Amino acid sequence: VAYTAMQLYEKALEDADECVRLQPTWAKGYSRRAAAKFHLGDLQAAKTAYSKAWDLEPTNAKTKADLEHVLSEIAGMRVVLPERAS
Repeated sequence: VAYTAMQLYEKALEDADECVRLQPTWAKGYSRRAAAKFHLGDLQAAKTAYSKAWDLEPTNAKTKADLEHVLSEIAGMRVVLPERAS
C-alpha cells in the first residue's frame, strides 16, 4: 500500500506478488496486485487479480467496486456486478 501511495507501482507489484506467493488465500494480496497492475496500465491482469480477490472474499464491497471500475475501463462503459453470497 505504501508503494502505491508513493506511485511506485513496480515496487508495489513486487510486494503484492510476494504477498500472493506467501499467502495465496489472502484476498488483499490479489487486490494489491490488481491495483498495481491497473496503475501500470495492464487492465486485463488487474481484472484477473480483482476477480481472484472477489472469489476469495465474495462479500467485500471494495473489491467488487474496484473490479467494476476495471471492467468499466475495459468496456468503455459503466459495469455493475450483481451481489454475491459468501
